[in-house]
Amino acid sequence: SGKGLITPSDGRKDVQVHISACNQHEAEALIPGIRVEFCRINGLRGPTAANVYLS
Repeated sequence: SGKGLITPSDGRKDVQVHISACNQHEAEALIPGIRVEFCRINGLRGPTAANVYLS
């Protein structure tokens, strides 16, 4: 489906993420538990991740 959640390390609420928020090479490497950096934006359904990169 291309959707998922990021659990921030600062304890804040989970952030929605769509595969389109990642560059193509890094999107292929996303697996549960991997650390990423992202920009938090306010989406229509709550916090959403943008500009997602592997950290």
